[in-house]
Amino acid sequence: MKRMLIVSIASAMSVFAASADASPLFTIINPSGAGYTGLRINAVSGDGRYVGGYLENTATFRATRWSADGSEVSDVGLLPGRPYSWMNALSFDGSVAVSDAFNTAYQPQAFAWTSPSTRTAISPPAGSTFGYSVSISSDGSSVVGWTNLSGPPLTQRLWRWTAATGTTLLPAGLGGFDLQATRILSGDGRYVVGGSNRYDIGGGGLINIASGSFTSPSITSISHDGTSMVGYMSGMRLPDGSYADHSGFVWTTLGGLEDLGYVPGSRNTFPRFMSGDGQTVLGTADGFAFIWTRSTGIVDFNAYLASIGANSLGMTSLSFSGISDDGMTIAGMGYTAAGEFRGWVMTVPGPTSGMVLMLGGVCLSRRRRDPR
Repeated sequence: MKRMLIVSIASAMSVFAASADASPLFTIINPSGAGYTGLRINAVSGDGRYVGGYLENTATFRATRWSADGSEVSDVGLLPGRPYSWMNALSFDGSVAVSDAFNTAYQPQAFAWTSPSTRTAISPPAGSTFGYSVSISSDGSSVVGWTNLSGPPLTQRLWRWTAATGTTLLPAGLGGFDLQATRILSGDGRYVVGGSNRYDIGGGGLINIASGSFTSPSITSISHDGTSMVGYMSGMRLPDGSYADHSGFVWTTLGGLEDLGYVPGSRNTFPRFMSGDGQTVLGTADGFAFIWTRSTGIVDFNAYLASIGANSLGMTSLSFSGISDDGMTIAGMGYTAAGEFRGWVMTVPGPTSGMVLMLGGVCLSRRRRDPR
């Protein structure tokens, strides 16, 4: 089943600063070594130099870090007695990663890896037998994740770890955490988000961003300094008078909650990733990958690639796995021309001169996919 996506932008708008004579580098990340046949990318370092995730074969999956050009592969490894692992997040320079290691019953334990080979197990918080990791601060000193506390009732809670404090539970007011959230700890390590709340670890307490016509917002990503956040909500009215099932929003300390916009014909918009500078957002709208900036609004990602002269090397069904702090490196997953599910990394050169995105009515046909 196909549908038409129309993006219309009345004037030329700048999206990224890039060299006028240098094309973006698009790299396919392939599995290598030890009989691995597949991989998954889950994270991008803040400086855009590394991506992380895991390699897999029929027997195991193993946390792994790659350089953005695919030339360097680092084994993040396992914890004793746990034959499986995957990586969830990288520090700014990629030298520290947070991963989850699993036993044969697939019960997780988070651990921090410091290049080249140091692994530090992160004990689950009191009252829990496990802890999934989610985010890491830019300097690699702080990790946040989630767990279930034994009931009754069973309660989902967020936790924070540092080497100095160990693992501590965060306030119960951060409930409603979206399990698909991607960055719930600000890069400076000060703020944690969950549901519709931002929590200031430095003592500023909880801020609930729900207000007015914005119904049940769920935050999925936060900027480096915590002044910008994105997520999705329900109850937004569309131009045709109907209501969207899920709409995207951006929140800033100065502007509060703002509708992120919508893709014509879509009823579900899910922003998932925000650059550390808060200027770029990645997500899906009824399965279509989009990129957002304040100047352009939501733009089909394939149209964006074409506008900057990026050669996607025949890959299709592109989805996102992360974005660098400056928004110039984006990674994800997709299918090669041979039908293999592989990772990809795109890095935009610059900045040396302005590259302008010209979209005066782009019509592209895409296959419908699951919105999440």
